[in-house]
Amino acid sequence: MLRFAVTFAVLALFAVPAAAQSFGFGWLEREGTETKEGPHAPPWTRTKARATFFGVPANKTLAGPATILPFDPALPPAALPIQTMGRYEREECTGQISKYRPVTFPDLPGEAYLNYVQPSKLQSAAFVGRTPVVHPAQPNAKTLPKQSVAQADMPKGFPLATLEAAFDLSGGGKAEVVRVDYCCYNPAFSEGQCIKAGGKNGGAKCFALYQRGKTGWRRVFMDRDQDC
Repeated sequence: MLRFAVTFAVLALFAVPAAAQSFGFGWLEREGTETKEGPHAPPWTRTKARATFFGVPANKTLAGPATILPFDPALPPAALPIQTMGRYEREECTGQISKYRPVTFPDLPGEAYLNYVQPSKLQSAAFVGRTPVVHPAQPNAKTLPKQSVAQADMPKGFPLATLEAAFDLSGGGKAEVVRVDYCCYNPAFSEGQCIKAGGKNGGAKCFALYQRGKTGWRRVFMDRDQDC
């Protein structure tokens, strides 16, 4: 009887589901020397992580560390504690409640971010890059080089050209989360086809986050790129 009870307890322990993951989007930017033009310039003194989470119930607050995964695999991932979590607020430009809840983090430590050279001439030198955020923290997570992802690894219907970034959360070396940027009318459309499909409204760009599980890919979140 005792053996049966112990066995049952062990099975019950393994049956407990893993903590649900919450995702968000953010970016990293540096502060340094103030300039008359506005943007800061080197030497850089601190790196700030700005982020918002989606899909978190309004009556729930995330606490503890979250993992930050820069899109550029040359930058290391980091775990930062969530300091505060805001509410869903009404957007001024649409009048609708935002899909995102802002969070604050302490400064991001590490020389890698301060020494990073922004490769894009279209971005401010202070801008380090975009990043997803994952809660709770994933200690084995890392960003994968885009060239390591094959078409067979993509969610159904999304060409490799739509891949913006790929992430391995478990450390197994395979893409388990991908961010895709694509034409809202058809992921396979080129930019020209997308503009044509939009008519007078032009091309509409969407982005989405997909996560791979035992049964394949599932969409975690989708939104339109817009100024608001």
